[in-house]
Amino acid sequence: MRTSLQSRLAIGIAIPVAIATLLTVVLVSYGARQLVDDFVLTRLEHDLETLVAGVELSPNAPPHQGKQLTQVYQQPYSGHYFQIETEGSAPERSRSLWDHQLDLPDLEPGERRTFRTLGPEGQPLMMLIEGFSQSGQSAVVGVAEDIGPLTATVRLLQGSIAGLGVLLLGLIVLSQTALIRRGLAPVNALRQELQRLERGDIEELNADQVPREIRPLILEINQLIRLLSSRLIRSRNALGNLAHALKTPLTILDGLNENEPHSSDELHRQVAAMRNIVERELRRARLAGGGMPGATLAPETAISELVEVFTKVYAHKTIEFDIQITPELRLPLDREDFLELVGVLVDNACKWCHHRVRVTVEQSGEKTSLTVDDDGAGCPEEQRASLAKRGWRVDGEHPGSGLGLAIAADIVEQYNGRLSFHDSPLGGLQVKATLKTGRD
Repeated sequence: MRTSLQSRLAIGIAIPVAIATLLTVVLVSYGARQLVDDFVLTRLEHDLETLVAGVELSPNAPPHQGKQLTQVYQQPYSGHYFQIETEGSAPERSRSLWDHQLDLPDLEPGERRTFRTLGPEGQPLMMLIEGFSQSGQSAVVGVAEDIGPLTATVRLLQGSIAGLGVLLLGLIVLSQTALIRRGLAPVNALRQELQRLERGDIEELNADQVPREIRPLILEINQLIRLLSSRLIRSRNALGNLAHALKTPLTILDGLNENEPHSSDELHRQVAAMRNIVERELRRARLAGGGMPGATLAPETAISELVEVFTKVYAHKTIEFDIQITPELRLPLDREDFLELVGVLVDNACKWCHHRVRVTVEQSGEKTSLTVDDDGAGCPEEQRASLAKRGWRVDGEHPGSGLGLAIAADIVEQYNGRLSFHDSPLGGLQVKATLKTGRD
């Protein structure tokens, strides 16, 4: 699965920020709860000390708390409670407990313990208990306070902190995303320039107003473009020079063949075949021109140029060409490959047609189909599988080397396509090349 650079940077920033925000929320929530516990325990310790100071223990008698506490311990279910227990005697409880009794554990004198429990009405209590002795008699005293309201306040605070943390996280992620987009703006501009380069609108990328980090990449791409362009030009020039160099000796051989009454037919056929190859390569050199490598092309313009050439080459047949192409269609194909493919198919149709050739280019999704029909005699179905074999020919009456359709099949294969042969609606042969021209 491929992800964009912007997504990777955004995720890389969002994860640590989210972790930091979560830790902050947890620490603040814990701190708030600890603050509440410390506050309640401070009050409980004060009340516990007051209780212990006022307790009177007598043998075989329940403990008595003689010191007056605050009125809150007298109100039933007020949320403030105390209880004093001695061994063998009934406990003394605050009036606020009414008929409820707290469960106090046994403690040694001087031992103190703090825990949470449930009160008379099921409310959460913070309880502080301590063991002490007086006149040789041991007792356990416990004070408790309802922390329900404070707990609700802490939960409200925790929710507010969590909401604030989420809001802060969202703001940070949005701001970082905006900064990332701004930082990647030169990369988006580079992508747009690459698209213009692919369309052939520019010859190289602009390396002037770009960040220092991207400039070396652009310079390397421009150097590669210039290298490929120069190699392509040299190859085309060499091909044209070779064809021109062979043309004169072939003309001489052809003249000697005509003047020699006993020359073999085989020599004549070979000279004609070589001449056809030379003429074809010269046409390719003239039509290919100096287009940038990798640029898209307008098939209507390219095919119109080819039709003009074949109209002159086959002027003796007076061929009627029917071109069916969307005017604004542009294909991401190499110009030389496309001209070679169309040239082979149209040349083959012109050789075998009577008077009509139809060329159709259609694009559907990621695929482009090139269809060439003629009104000739067609080809038997059992021979169609051999048409694209290198050097194979239907018959020797028409000039040719048997390489044209094989070359076309090679070009189609380079674009992950398929070359197929069918009966044409015009009455002859239909050759259909389906190319994959879509982008992943």
